Amino acid sequence: MTNYITSVGVQQFSITIASGSTTGTATISAVGALAFILMGGVNPSNTTNTAESFASLTLTNSTTITATRNTGTAGTVVVTGCIVDPTSNLVASVQYGTISVATASTTGTATISAVTNANAAVHLLGWTSANTTLACDREYPIVTLSGTTVTATRPVSGGALVVSFAVIEFKGAALNQSVQTITATSASGVTSWTASLTSVVTANSICIFGGMNTAGETTVMDLAKQYGNLTSSTVFTAFMNSGVGQTKKFTCTVVEFISGLLNSSVQRNTTALTGVTSNTSSITAVTAANAGISWLGNLTSVSAADMNQAEGAVA
Repeated sequence: MTNYITSVGVQQFSITIASGSTTGTATISAVGALAFILMGGVNPSNTTNTAESFASLTLTNSTTITATRNTGTAGTVVVTGCIVDPTSNLVASVQYGTISVATASTTGTATISAVTNANAAVHLLGWTSANTTLACDREYPIVTLSGTTVTATRPVSGGALVVSFAVIEFKGAALNQSVQTITATSASGVTSWTASLTSVVTANSICIFGGMNTAGETTVMDLAKQYGNLTSSTVFTAFMNSGVGQTKKFTCTVVEFISGLLNSSVQRNTTALTGVTSNTSSITAVTAANAGISWLGNLTSVSAADMNQAEGAVA
């Protein structure tokens, strides 16, 4: 029988960056060089100070995951996710890196070692921001991969960002077809929009988040926050709470595994939070130590600059 993950399996984590600190860590069981993080989102306690509220993740060493924010003057940030320790039957390489987007720029790049792009997905692992007030069009970068270049893009310049990412190169023999990078770009005034893809078996396919943004929107969270999902074998759909005229983009990579690689079908769901700080959704039973969550954003009905009500995370 082919082993696609090691005995370490999948580990969930939650990191709290304490008030007065810029970093926090989670200690995990030792993982190998092919381990990759799936970010689960960010929950800040501050409302509008983005330097204190946005955070990024990286694998510092085999037993430590580190979350970082730009400024630690006040408030806390909780960052969640999971880390998968695969065998070389599943993953060929993993590269972590950062991209600097300068104050006067909307883009920045980083160079990675060569990968087989048809087998590789780039995953947004958050960012740190030099902005001290919320302007959504200066935040929320999208990361994309072309050749050996990873690019981070935001709609409007202003305030430096340091964007974290992981490039996960899957083993070709584990994939049913080449990965598909999806960018769903909206029409004006809509609350959902789609992108087409070559047909996949949805039960064998996962989506790896690459980011989302809204051009021109500054402080109204329900016009900025999005989530996306694979809604059929050929359609990826992005959602927003309220229609807005500006261009909206949602990016992810769809990875279809060969039949029999996964122990059970991929499950997709949403969880509603109304008047509560946490809630649950039921899924068909899985072996938790072998199961990971690929977070795909969240939408909100908050119509103000209030990040501690608008941001979300899963575990």
